[in-house]
Amino acid sequence: VRHDLGLSEQTSRFPRKETCLAIYSRVVNTQLPLEVVLKTQFPRYAMWADALKGLFAAYVEAKQKQQVLDYDDLLLYWAQAMTEPALAQDMGARFDHVLVDE
Repeated sequence: VRHDLGLSEQTSRFPRKETCLAIYSRVVNTQLPLEVVLKTQFPRYAMWADALKGLFAAYVEAKQKQQVLDYDDLLLYWAQAMTEPALAQDMGARFDHVLVDE
């Protein structure tokens, strides 16, 4: 997606793929706004906030079109499912531990 949007060919140093994924994961898992995550964790890339927003929106759209989940999605969906008392009780009765692996 990063390459398709032409972000890998910028004259100024756009974050590498691994860094983009780290930023995205931090935003998703902390539920903090991108600007806050960039300011506190990745200040070097704060100038790319708008481009990163576009990249992340395209990434989410690509996942939806392909009907796939990434690791962060698995964690979020599990956490959301466990807010349902009946389901949480049933899972708690069945399993001592739940491991999530990519």
